[in-house]
Amino acid sequence: MSFWAFDAAQRACSFTGVMSGQVSGRFHDRAPFQEIRWLIGIHSVWRVTTFLSMSAQTVKRKHRMVKSLMGLLLAAVLSAGMAGLPVGEAFAQASSPDQIVGVWESEDGNLKLEMFDAGETYAARVLYGKLLVEADGKTFKKDTLNPDPNLRSRSLERAVLVTNLKWDAADGRWEGGNFYSGATGQTHSARATLVSGKLELRAYRGTTLLGRTMVLRRAQ
Repeated sequence: MSFWAFDAAQRACSFTGVMSGQVSGRFHDRAPFQEIRWLIGIHSVWRVTTFLSMSAQTVKRKHRMVKSLMGLLLAAVLSAGMAGLPVGEAFAQASSPDQIVGVWESEDGNLKLEMFDAGETYAARVLYGKLLVEADGKTFKKDTLNPDPNLRSRSLERAVLVTNLKWDAADGRWEGGNFYSGATGQTHSARATLVSGKLELRAYRGTTLLGRTMVLRRAQ
């Protein structure tokens, strides 16, 4: 039994004894009524305390739930943004802007680009793209999805897909470029990073966390 319940029981017994000791219908001692008021007050305090305790626990549970949901949401966003983003991208190894120049191909052989010096920037023309050729695997498709109607009749063969890459000496990579997808007709922002002898070309929209990285190696 709790302290409060034991104390209340004692006072109730005291009150019962006082009542049984009355020999007339008139109370000469006001103590029983004080005991009743005391018991009612204790009961009210108990109800308020219980309510506040339950409310505090509810708030804590909701707070933990919100934190958990926020953690899951953050993890989901980061997982989606980091998909295809190699850990080594943060460690750029290029020391010269011309290190990007040359022929690069994807590890699965589905894409081959020729990076070249375009003056103050660097660009790349497509030499092969699995999604850019016809069923025979050789004939390049037309650029039918290009937003510019004047370019829709051109062949995608040797089309310049990467433009405006600028060397960033501080970060040791090429930033601020554009990547045109001949397969979708859409243009994305682009940057390139040299990591462990491989070129990581990232195309993204808005933020680099939301995009895709193509890992290219120098063609033999």
